[in-house]
Amino acid sequence: MKQVQFTDQQNSVKQELISKDFELQKVCDQFEETVSKLDVLNQKILDEKNKIKEQVKSKSISSSQAKEMIAKVNQDFKIEKQNINQQLANKNQEMEKSFAELNSAKQEKTARETIAKVKEQLNILKSQIRVEKKEVKTANQSNKELIKKEYAKIDSQYAKQLKELCDEYKAVKKGVSKTSLIMIYIISAVVVLIAALSINYLVYYPQANGGAKYDFGAKESLIALGLSGVLLLLVISTSYLLLKDSSKMLPLERKNNTFQKGVIIGFITDFFDTIGIGSFAPTIVFLKALKANDDDKKIPGILNISHTVPVIFEAIIFIAAVRVDPFTLITLIAMAVIGSYFGAMLANKIDKKKIKLVMGVLLFFTAIMMLLSHPMIQVFKGAGNETGLPFDEWKIYFASFIFLILGGLMSLGIGLYAPAMAVVALLGMDVTVAFPIMMGSTAFLMPIGSIRFIQDKNYAPKVTVAIAIGGMFGVICAFLAVFVGFAGNTEFVKYLLFLVIVVIFYASFSMLYDFYKIIKKDKLQRE
Repeated sequence: MKQVQFTDQQNSVKQELISKDFELQKVCDQFEETVSKLDVLNQKILDEKNKIKEQVKSKSISSSQAKEMIAKVNQDFKIEKQNINQQLANKNQEMEKSFAELNSAKQEKTARETIAKVKEQLNILKSQIRVEKKEVKTANQSNKELIKKEYAKIDSQYAKQLKELCDEYKAVKKGVSKTSLIMIYIISAVVVLIAALSINYLVYYPQANGGAKYDFGAKESLIALGLSGVLLLLVISTSYLLLKDSSKMLPLERKNNTFQKGVIIGFITDFFDTIGIGSFAPTIVFLKALKANDDDKKIPGILNISHTVPVIFEAIIFIAAVRVDPFTLITLIAMAVIGSYFGAMLANKIDKKKIKLVMGVLLFFTAIMMLLSHPMIQVFKGAGNETGLPFDEWKIYFASFIFLILGGLMSLGIGLYAPAMAVVALLGMDVTVAFPIMMGSTAFLMPIGSIRFIQDKNYAPKVTVAIAIGGMFGVICAFLAVFVGFAGNTEFVKYLLFLVIVVIFYASFSMLYDFYKIIKKDKLQRE
């Protein structure tokens, strides 16, 4: 096997980088220990408050007594919490300083040459392992058991050396710097948003509306622009908090090769999210398949934070692109947001298992009805071409009530997209109207949860930001491929309706399968 030769100076630089990385790791471990202390304290405070709430339920104490007791709990733990937060801030500063020094050392010419040689050394060993395995496979093509045993021998033979070289390379390799992360994110966001809105106003809208230009002075346009402005402020505030916090926590993930994986995951999942399929379930699958996250407890935070900005982009694009009655749009979005608020309050009191069963069955029959009422099948009349619901008819009030429930179900982890599309279609509206409504609803809800996860540091920073970046490009590509590509085609809505029906069937089967898994798990626990 070819050997890589290091000069004395390169060996010295390599040991220096490894030593700096070791010192940084000690600070990172201390930081994570402090985060764990804060988690334990927060849980302790929550447990105390829950005990008080239980006393109120059992009528052992009055509501006014409970308020006094909760205030006392907050006061009792206030100083301890402040001390831990200060420790956390100090360790964060120390960690950032060490990380900056390490990155600076890696930029030196000799360091770059050394890192390249370490990588070459690792690649030579990996290549040697592949060659030996290929020889074994060629010599024993018909004996799969023998091949398996020989592969295991080769892996065992090189395991220690491979681990040492991998650890060495992880310690010295150049990672994503704080500045690079922030610049990539900001440039991606600005480019995608400007490109998407330009294409929307100059290409999509005229094609979809018989050549008519977008009238920025119309009442509907002004309301749409107002909503988009509010959403843009949400993008800026959420992005600021995410970049501020994640850039500080980069040292914790400097050895993880998750950035490229995250970009790919974000692109694929938010592409499908833009056409109504949803992004959470596929993201979980990809995170596990690509080994982009090693802590399952951080998955909810990764999902909520990483998809917040792409979803807001979806809402901005579709609110501007799709002709929809502004009052219908605002009413249904508002009802979903209100429903989510009440849903969060009732989350612990509702049987999620039964909800999944009921929603799964309802969505299944809804999909059947939509299929039978499809314009190409038309057993009975279904989706129409209305862009809104008048306030002097029952439909708007029925839709408002349904969206209030759907908003509440979002707090229980039940997706809004499929049922929202079903409601819009069954009430006789153009199915494309569902997109600004359902994406606007989630866009106004997701930042609230995301900010909480960021504050609790309950997410993986590098892969989260990477998914958000990839997701932005996934959104515009889906918009271009599916909507702009077919704009003006009279058959487009008919085919889009078929896609919606498939999505609803998928959501139905997913919920019923989740119900089955919960029942199976409960049965095993009882046994």
